[in-house]
Amino acid sequence: MRPGAPARDAASDADGHELNQIPHGKGGPMGRMSLQARRVSAMFGLDPRAGRCARRRTLRRLDRAARRLLDALARAEAEGDGGGVGGVGGVGGVGLIIGASGTGKSTLLRRIGILAERRGVRVVRDAPAARPTSRTIDAVSGDLADRLGALARVGLAEAAAFTRPLASLSDGERWRLRLARLFDRARAVPSPAPTSARVILLADEFATSLDARAARNLAWLSGRRARASGVVLLASTVRDDLAGPLDPDITARLSRRAVRLHGPALPRELRFETRAPVRSTRRTR
Repeated sequence: MRPGAPARDAASDADGHELNQIPHGKGGPMGRMSLQARRVSAMFGLDPRAGRCARRRTLRRLDRAARRLLDALARAEAEGDGGGVGGVGGVGGVGLIIGASGTGKSTLLRRIGILAERRGVRVVRDAPAARPTSRTIDAVSGDLADRLGALARVGLAEAAAFTRPLASLSDGERWRLRLARLFDRARAVPSPAPTSARVILLADEFATSLDARAARNLAWLSGRRARASGVVLLASTVRDDLAGPLDPDITARLSRRAVRLHGPALPRELRFETRAPVRSTRRTR
């Protein structure tokens, strides 16, 4: 290994038996190919088997990255003191997945959620969208004091904002309300009660539609709220300017060919090759 190069994980693709049971869907990781898909493959000289094999390899390597990222977040959470919604670690933790569109951010986030649930961790995903005619105060649960506190902690503290219809909220206010609902769902104890007190929140396409200033403010608020609540917040985004205000314990940077994991929660940087080129079967003359 050349000096200064990121360390590669030496574990085999089968490492981590809990990943072997994650479902890929009917007919493989991307499902069965339709007749039209097979015709297009024949038209352009593509080998569909090679594509399926490449997708399987990509998912296996994303699973390895998911396991390492989840392990690092658990260690970072366990280093904290005190209590909180998460129950374990107190100060919670933050993970950030950064990558361009099509690099597998949402896929990695889903795989982490599946793996976390298999480990007994309670996973909180985005709540279904509320009716546009609903009022802001009605979008969270609890008594009136709980609702006012939940909205105030995410920056929706203006009296006029409490009774505004959701359809009239700005993009920044919608994201703050989405954050309030995530933490509101984390605070509520589901029935039946989970076997673990640990909680991880998944936020996909985090602050993607916001301008730079609003996105940084939301990131700072989200990281602070997660650590104060004792939960783990894992966000995926295309924005590279949120690492500073979020101050993540671990960051996953995705490209078309690899995942890099780095941050204070890892003793060294890890790199996972995620995609091999799909070769054409058409011969050139």
